[in-house]
Amino acid sequence: MKCAIIGGGIGGLTLANSLKNSKLNVKVYESAEVIKPVGAGITLAPNALKTLGKLNLTESIKKKGNLVINAAFCTPNLKPFSRFDDPDCINIHRADLHDILMEELEADTIILGKHCTGFEENENGKYTALFSDGDRCVADIIIGADGINSALRQALFPDSIIRYSGQTCWRGTCQFPLPEEMWDGAYEVWGGRFRFGFLEYKRGKVYWYATARSQRNGEDYLEKLKSKLKALASGFDPLIHQIIEATALEDIHRGDLCDIHPNLRHWYKGNACLIGDAAHATTPNMGQGAGQAIEDAFTLSECLKKYNALESAFSRYQALRKTKADFVVSSSWKAGFVAHWENPMMKWLRNKMLQTTPQNLTNWQLQKIFDISYQDEI
Repeated sequence: MKCAIIGGGIGGLTLANSLKNSKLNVKVYESAEVIKPVGAGITLAPNALKTLGKLNLTESIKKKGNLVINAAFCTPNLKPFSRFDDPDCINIHRADLHDILMEELEADTIILGKHCTGFEENENGKYTALFSDGDRCVADIIIGADGINSALRQALFPDSIIRYSGQTCWRGTCQFPLPEEMWDGAYEVWGGRFRFGFLEYKRGKVYWYATARSQRNGEDYLEKLKSKLKALASGFDPLIHQIIEATALEDIHRGDLCDIHPNLRHWYKGNACLIGDAAHATTPNMGQGAGQAIEDAFTLSECLKKYNALESAFSRYQALRKTKADFVVSSSWKAGFVAHWENPMMKWLRNKMLQTTPQNLTNWQLQKIFDISYQDEI
């Protein structure tokens, strides 16, 4: 049986790795003509690392990434008001993770330059992928790993809703010497209208992100971008300004923060199924976008191996994954809203509540996200 994965991002490549020793003939169709080292940093939480460990990929990730042993939410002067110890996360450059996933696959598994423009449903309820170069892909199984603007999701469920959070995010990487006491930490600074997070992905190399309220589809003038970001960070610790200044303009990427409304009831139809952002794109406030895609990929692969009937495999996959994924989407949406409160009294109350929340309660909440024990029930 042929399995066509549309999209060669983290979810699609993890699925290909998970299925490489199965009876399926797996091909990944990626729109890019060439694979370039693009993107910024990405944080892999315990749920993602444990899942990738089942594919024997964790050691490679540890070698190329940086272990995060503590995290903190801070006021603009970098004073922590909430801490998390031993989060057991690894921060890695997205391009490095992409390389690790690609290196484990046969060279002919990934087919580049295949931009999927839509899908065609035949009389048997099966779907055929259509590409911009005129090619068609007929496969027994079609998996949409093509992101928040998924052509497959649009074909299957045209009523699905992409929501704009009202916030824009800038992401960047730079060479910058953080103080030694910050080497293995992750920091997010909340200033109401502006938020700034940073951590190392390699010693001396920093990944950072910044969010602010903004109109959708806004644009930046490159020559004024750093000045704009530093103005948004007015009143923040000088370290934040130094990190922005140390970043090359070509290494700063802007994107509106959107998700898919969790009222999408199904992730599959006929011979087609969605994973990752195509099914449940989330805002990045929980740091779980990649993690949830990785969980999807592994869970779906195990279901495809166990169940002969596609309906059974897809149904079981959704039953195991949807509740958790929807929880992450909803929690992340709320977290982004609360983090950008501007009323001084509301900010003080929020910070005080986070400061006085018992560590065991925080750990319990995180374990709901980090738990992958359901994978034993496949």
